[in-house]
Amino acid sequence: MSELFTQAVIIAMVASGIRLAVPLLIASLGEMYGQRSGVLNLGVDGIMLLGAFTGYYAVLKSGNVWFGLLMGMLVGVALGVASAVIAVTLKAEQGISGIGVYLFGLGMSDLLFQKLVGTPVPIKSFPDVHIPLLADIPIVGGMLFQHSLVVYLAFLAVPLSMFILNRTTFGLNVRAVGQNPESADSLGVSVARVRYATVIIGGTLAGTAGAALAIESHRHIRIDVVAACMRPEGIRLIRPPLYLISAVVCAIMTWAAMRFWYDDWQYVAEHERWSSILALITPFGFSLLTLHFLLGGLFMGTASDSQT
Repeated sequence: MSELFTQAVIIAMVASGIRLAVPLLIASLGEMYGQRSGVLNLGVDGIMLLGAFTGYYAVLKSGNVWFGLLMGMLVGVALGVASAVIAVTLKAEQGISGIGVYLFGLGMSDLLFQKLVGTPVPIKSFPDVHIPLLADIPIVGGMLFQHSLVVYLAFLAVPLSMFILNRTTFGLNVRAVGQNPESADSLGVSVARVRYATVIIGGTLAGTAGAALAIESHRHIRIDVVAACMRPEGIRLIRPPLYLISAVVCAIMTWAAMRFWYDDWQYVAEHERWSSILALITPFGFSLLTLHFLLGGLFMGTASDSQT
């Protein structure tokens, strides 16, 4: 057990946790836009799966990781438009339509992989960008400043999203449409147009996240990997926290770091059943604890206010 707490393992855990968190962070930021406008898209993981396959296949055939990321993004745009048409124009029940998109992505990505690829083949990954001076800092440099450009851009998207939602006209319109669409419409804000924009943004980021997940992992991500990360039940569970960017970042970072630790722990204690079970629940348990401490006071305050 002491092998899990060496300096090398801790550095690798944090660095790998940051890398694994990026696709989930990108997808969650996209879903946050839709939820703030009043649209719940349960098809996020299905879009991620199709984006993952498209990104993987594009890199496999072209050898260009940025082309693969672009193709995953375009798949996300297409499925985002489809989701917006279903949820906004046709006014279908969001839960059912989202699960339909999820099942479409689930089946289509696996079918395309079996027909076009068959046996998994490793692909190129994003090159690491070592930030001058910072990358040479002992311990911290290996954790934070030796990642790919996608990692840095993903975390820059967090303050950018905060600025867009809180300091721009578009962000204020998104929040108004999500909180009170009738009042927003009476002030001349097009509810349908805003919701179309947010759902398409969410789909675009989900497709990008799937492609980044496949490319960053050097291989095609099969169904069980993405489904375990972003399954519909999980999105329902974290629906309230997705309104808060800080909760999104903290919960995902905790899950990703603990997921790496789970893999290492399971390897060390593969013959001890109790250790394997404990390792399995660790990522989810720590993520739920993070959300509890971050949001417990907020929701308790809201409940007490509603009772008075």
